[in-house]
Amino acid sequence: MTTTEQRDPVHMDPDGQWYFYNETWDGRYGPYPTPDEARAQMKGYIEWLNSQKPPQPEEPKPQSEADIAVAEYLKLREMKAKLADEQKKAMKEIQDQLDKADAWLLGRMQEMGVESFKAGGATVFFASELRAGIGDKGALMDYIRQTGEVEILQSRVSSTVIREWMDRNGGHTPPGVSASFERVVRVRKS
Repeated sequence: MTTTEQRDPVHMDPDGQWYFYNETWDGRYGPYPTPDEARAQMKGYIEWLNSQKPPQPEEPKPQSEADIAVAEYLKLREMKAKLADEQKKAMKEIQDQLDKADAWLLGRMQEMGVESFKAGGATVFFASELRAGIGDKGALMDYIRQTGEVEILQSRVSSTVIREWMDRNGGHTPPGVSASFERVVRVRKS
């Protein structure tokens, strides 16, 4: 037996009052006028301790179909964004390697003084690619009006600019522009 097991949890204090210790001997309860009263209180305390149930975890509330659908939507949207980000990073790495290979091949062709060469089952050659842009929009528009060469421009309007124009003009569109609103679903985390 240990010292703790040998000790009686009920004891009399020097003031003549009776007390009892809890089961871990770190809490003292009392005072009580007699040892029988202290033992009765200790018994009640032990019964009370034994009657206490550990707290039950809260049962999850049943989710509605809408809750489940929205949770799945958000999960899929996060998966899509993560995948797009991963793909963007992977594509950048590949493009960086292609750019380095282009620069190396260009340098090699210049060193060799050739317009093309064959290697690795392929032909490497110079080509010209046109990069076009609008330098002077007014001059370009005047030219198109004078010549009728509208195919110079791609036919596209800015939805953002059209919406702002419609807001300023009572919902009407500029001449020659058709616009419609499509009802779409958006989900925003709250």
